[in-house]
Amino acid sequence: MALLVTLFLVLVNIFNSVTANAPKSEGLTAVETWVVMCILHVFCVLSEYAIILKIIQVRKAYYYVRTTWAIKRKEWYLRSGNITADIH
Repeated sequence: MALLVTLFLVLVNIFNSVTANAPKSEGLTAVETWVVMCILHVFCVLSEYAIILKIIQVRKAYYYVRTTWAIKRKEWYLRSGNITADIH
């Protein structure tokens, strides 16, 4: 994650340097286009990493709630005397 952020900042710095030192033109030059696409690629990879971390976080929370609910349900059954369950 830190490497992606560092790479993103370095590419932005390179883009600023290229645009400052390049001769004036109406549109983007080939080098500027290449650097912009590199920045876009790194940004997409960083976004994908953030989405994956969020998915993992949600799954852990869901698993925690599910197991906590199962334990409470088992304790309730044991206290009510309706079903005998083995606690491992």
